[in-house]
Amino acid sequence: MTEQKRVHKSGDVDVENIMEQIRSEASKRRKNSSEAYYTEKSGSAFDKHNDIPDINTNYLRTVITTAASNSDVGAEVTPMSHFKGITRKIAIFFGKIIVFALSFITDKQRSFNNAVIASLRSIADMLERVNRKSSSSLEELRNSVFLEIEKHKYEVHKTVVSMQQSLEEMRGEFDGITKAINAIITKQEQIDPTISELRNGQDHLLNRSSDLSNAFNDLQRRYEDDSSAFQEKISYLDMSKRERIDDLENTIHSLRSTVAQQERRLYMLLEEARKRLPEAFDNRQLNVFAEEKKHMLDAMYVSFEDVFRGTREDIKKRLHVYLPFMAKISAKDSAVSILDIGCGRGEWLELLKEKGYSARGLDRNKVLIDQCRERSLDVLESDMFDHLKTLPDAALDVLTCFHVIEHLYHNDLILLVDEIVRVLKPGGMVLFESPNAQNIAVGSCNFYTDPTHINPVPSRTMKFITESRGLCHVEVLNLNPSPDGFKVKDSDMEIVKRFNELFYGPQDYAVIGYKV
Repeated sequence: MTEQKRVHKSGDVDVENIMEQIRSEASKRRKNSSEAYYTEKSGSAFDKHNDIPDINTNYLRTVITTAASNSDVGAEVTPMSHFKGITRKIAIFFGKIIVFALSFITDKQRSFNNAVIASLRSIADMLERVNRKSSSSLEELRNSVFLEIEKHKYEVHKTVVSMQQSLEEMRGEFDGITKAINAIITKQEQIDPTISELRNGQDHLLNRSSDLSNAFNDLQRRYEDDSSAFQEKISYLDMSKRERIDDLENTIHSLRSTVAQQERRLYMLLEEARKRLPEAFDNRQLNVFAEEKKHMLDAMYVSFEDVFRGTREDIKKRLHVYLPFMAKISAKDSAVSILDIGCGRGEWLELLKEKGYSARGLDRNKVLIDQCRERSLDVLESDMFDHLKTLPDAALDVLTCFHVIEHLYHNDLILLVDEIVRVLKPGGMVLFESPNAQNIAVGSCNFYTDPTHINPVPSRTMKFITESRGLCHVEVLNLNPSPDGFKVKDSDMEIVKRFNELFYGPQDYAVIGYKV
């Protein structure tokens, strides 16, 4: 039992113990065989041979199984249960290193163990066969066994001696590794306080880093705020510069228009004088001079438009909202006849021309007429009432009036709507655009910026007039709200929403109707 424990603990195959058991069994068999030989003459040899006791192979196989379970010496690391925590992990790590380093020695040991166990199992098989065979073949089997044992005995003894030497070397190396592990553990115990100090220092650095990061973010925000303010100042200066340049260009343009108009008037006056001199002017010529007086402020109004109306690009961009309505009309008939009353600078005519429509403009301002003609636009200088009276019934598909009705008295407005309804074709469309008086800033102030404005016409009023004079499917579009930068920021409050709607809501509206 003690020998079994020793074999199990060390992981070595105890060959001597196994051989001793085999010799003991063989001695018993030889003794029994001798007794059978000397009693052979008495006629009892056969009985003696049959009474030969069997070899206890079960015990032998138990010993072989125990040896086989421990044959893989040096293949795995022990659990290192006597170590704890990080020490145990370090011991296991170095144990794995030791196992790997000694694998070149233990591989031979395991090969030898497996060879011996295989041989012993072969012997056990043989012994079992001996038990089953008769006494005549027992001697032959015994001899075979002893021959097999003698054949392997020298090799086993040699290997055992080599293994003992290797084990001594391994013990020496293991003692050295154990000392190294103990030294590492001691060093680890010395390092632990330093690690704690480093961790404390790291925490301090992290806190300091967080403070520095917050300070940096604060500086960055201040820089961005200052940079934003600086950029706003630059933008303001650039805007002021551009506005100044625009003002100068408008002034130059206005002066050129005024000079051209004055030259035209002077030429007309001189021409009429040349025809009549030395006679006095007649009534027709005096009427020509009187009619020309109506256009004395044409150039000034053009300058006013350039300052307060907005650029051509801005106006054309706003007018894009009406193109879908034009598409509906042109879908019925590609040859659409269009008249724009009060065409002004011709932005709407220019946009229609770009989209492939053929339209004519109508205006009384000679300077604006000249500007439109310079852009190759089809325009006519005439009073709108005079021109509409020349048109037959159902002559036009579309008639537009941008910012015209606010220049008319009420009776003239009714007359204009009536004439428009008359000249429109069935299914034709009329479009009126005007300042939105519902916007308090427009109705109380901005509307009166133009001195030629007479009365604001609220959108509901204009819708009623057009419907009452024969138009149908009339709809109102609220347009051009103030930019968001003008509005009060806290828009979640209901009173603020209402304030923004009344003061910074749509600045213009459009009324669109159709003739039955």
